[in-house]
Amino acid sequence: MAGVGNEQDGGGPGRRPFVFAHRGAWFDRRNRQNSLEAFADALDLGVDIESDVRLSADRVPVLVHDAVVWYAFVPLVVGWLPARWLRRFGIPSLDDLYGTLGHDYELSLDLKVVRAAEPAIEVARRWEAIDRLWLVHDDLLVLDRVRTADRDVRLVHENRLADLDRIGVEPEAHLRALAEHHVQAANTSWRRWTPELLAAARSAGVLAFGSLIGHPDHMDRALAVGLDGIYADHIEAILAALPEDDR
Repeated sequence: MAGVGNEQDGGGPGRRPFVFAHRGAWFDRRNRQNSLEAFADALDLGVDIESDVRLSADRVPVLVHDAVVWYAFVPLVVGWLPARWLRRFGIPSLDDLYGTLGHDYELSLDLKVVRAAEPAIEVARRWEAIDRLWLVHDDLLVLDRVRTADRDVRLVHENRLADLDRIGVEPEAHLRALAEHHVQAANTSWRRWTPELLAAARSAGVLAFGSLIGHPDHMDRALAVGLDGIYADHIEAILAALPEDDR
């Protein structure tokens, strides 16, 4: 069952959260991160997909974390190569993802290159997937620019609550600001969400996302927080921690 996280049955009090497979289902399945195989296995497990987006030399959105990848001991600069060459080295484009696996799921993309936002939106619109695309960045000014470019794409602001403390911004005020800027979700460490902050997020109309759940022993604790969405590596472990009716 692909794409289980949606507004009807994912996110919000008493409902199953969005579960984003961080760079696909790679850890338990021994797939390469951000590969079509890892993404396909995530959907087969019944969860949604998280990935990273950059631009190839021909301005195609490609799904890869690092700016430089290694192939047979040779460094490859992602931004210097066209998408068709990157595909040969196992780096898929966003078009490859939608063309191979369809678009019946939530897709969260970390904007590693800000310039990738508009091309990614164009691809998602062409595949009629814009309402299930989440673009993530830690700069609210960047998200403002993305919102100006498109009114329908979903936006996620990523930050560390400790950073807000250092600059003297109250988390509750930050959540209200996100709502005013038409940002749908706030993502921070799942450990930092308190019942008070969750209540403030819901009062502001902002979804509370938590990351990164990287150890199986943390699954029960993370789910007990009551988040609207989570990013995780150990997908099978987190599914096992869910109530049976929600798997």
